[in-house]
Amino acid sequence: QGLQQTNIEFTNPDWAAAPAYASKTWHNTSPRLVVDHQLTPDAMVYGSITRGYQAGGFTSVSTQANGGRFDPETITSYELGAKGRVAGAGITYSAALFHYLFKNLQAITLDHTATVPVYVVTVSDVEATGLDGELAWQVAAPVRLFANGEWMDQKYQGQKNLAPGANDLTGQPYGTPALSLAAGIDVTLALAGGKAEWSLQGSHAGATRCNADSAAQGSCLSTGSFKVGEARDRVDTRLGWSAPGDHWGVALIVNNLLDRRYVSGLSNLSAAVGVPYTASYSAPRKFQVEFSAKL
Repeated sequence: QGLQQTNIEFTNPDWAAAPAYASKTWHNTSPRLVVDHQLTPDAMVYGSITRGYQAGGFTSVSTQANGGRFDPETITSYELGAKGRVAGAGITYSAALFHYLFKNLQAITLDHTATVPVYVVTVSDVEATGLDGELAWQVAAPVRLFANGEWMDQKYQGQKNLAPGANDLTGQPYGTPALSLAAGIDVTLALAGGKAEWSLQGSHAGATRCNADSAAQGSCLSTGSFKVGEARDRVDTRLGWSAPGDHWGVALIVNNLLDRRYVSGLSNLSAAVGVPYTASYSAPRKFQVEFSAKL
């Protein structure tokens, strides 16, 4: 009884009087339908409808919202696409137009307004429409070029179990960047009886799409000293050599070759002690040496 009266975390009335018990059973069927048509020996089109599922669960903080549980998460996805190759040119390609709807998308966020900060599960409906594509070109036997990209408009369709006074983000961006791109080159050459390989890949991710909660969530913010959620560029490379038969090999890998650094996370928990924000940075340039062997 003394612990119940002095508990500073689990203070809701249901738990202050006695232990609380809850149970729930969920059932789901998740079908997938795909129809494709071969236009030519080198080109096809397709369409698909897919449904996915993740079970619901329980919150350990309160039984007052939705009986202390969150509902199952489902996704319904629609896709129309094409795949093919250009015979004799070494080119392969694919493109797809898609739309999906997440119902009861589960996200874990930190509530720092409580007496003791706690992680809570928020549930939202999120939809997205987008277009993605891939292109690869075998320029010659040793050289291959490739590129891929995606544009996507992702936003809240609705929100559930909102705390009193919380922002309703319906119709606002979910935060995912609208544009992401990548391109690179692979080169393979015979060397010293074995095989030398070099790859170089660059990527670009657009800026985070902000909403009314972005600053509080630490995902999108611009200050005089730094920005969170800005567009990002990165280059990675790998140079390796394999012995005949791939029995052993060695490689040098460099991640973030240009040493681009970005603020990757932000927290305002330190505001209580006079520090408005604490921030973490993305990883700097990193060198790795890789050895491989096959028995």
